Amino acid sequence: ARLVSRTHSKNKRALLILPGRGETAEHFGEVIYDLRDLPVNFYVLDHLGHGKSSRLLRDPKPVHVESFFQYRDFVLQVIQKAISEKDLHLLGNSMGGHVSLLLGAVYPE
Repeated sequence: ARLVSRTHSKNKRALLILPGRGETAEHFGEVIYDLRDLPVNFYVLDHLGHGKSSRLLRDPKPVHVESFFQYRDFVLQVIQKAISEKDLHLLGNSMGGHVSLLLGAVYPE
């Protein structure tokens, strides 16, 4: 997984940005810049098979998953392993919005 972050130890809340299909963490630098004064830690995830995250196929070019729920499960694993803030909010763009809804349906807290 590739998780890009901008954090400060005093912040107790986090915003995880989930990009759209084919987008990478770099697409959200301006968004983070615009929101920089918010008291939150920022994280941007390259989805499974996108950007610099791992692939399910040997060929790194195609984006491939067996089920869309693999994106949800991948994001959940990243949250559990790498994001310690308990007050976590999601911001999803396009496909990332769909993944956010899948997560929220199963884990509303």
